Amino acid sequence: MAVSLVTFAWLGQKLRPAIIHRIGTLVMCAITYRLSLKLVGHEISLALAFALVDVVAGTFNGTYAYLVADLFPTNLRFSGVAFSLNLSNIAFAGITPLLITNVIKFTHNTASPGLYMATVAAISVTVGLALRGCGGNIARGRMESV
Repeated sequence: MAVSLVTFAWLGQKLRPAIIHRIGTLVMCAITYRLSLKLVGHEISLALAFALVDVVAGTFNGTYAYLVADLFPTNLRFSGVAFSLNLSNIAFAGITPLLITNVIKFTHNTASPGLYMATVAAISVTVGLALRGCGGNIARGRMESV
């Protein structure tokens, strides 16, 4: 993922980061549940599944910093980024193990983590389409509107 992340962060300086982010989240939305089904059915190795997810995750993780920083004017940027990052970690990362464990328990579907990832990716695409940046001169002015 380190190579993918750096590659897409560099590409985000050349192209509009929002486009790369949207493509990555759409691909993640499309592949994660099927990939989870293949993992549960032992049709794909864990290493290959992680490699595929890591390459795709590099698209949105590599462009994330540009996008989040541009959501806030420079005088509020540090607090805005810190607050939104920590709030999203609580909402999506902190409760995920508990949520997924209970979903698997009630549905008996061991591929539920893929469905969760696809849902979160769909939310990211939807919200990302509605966001407009502050034009904070991130990436040398290429992000006038996200």
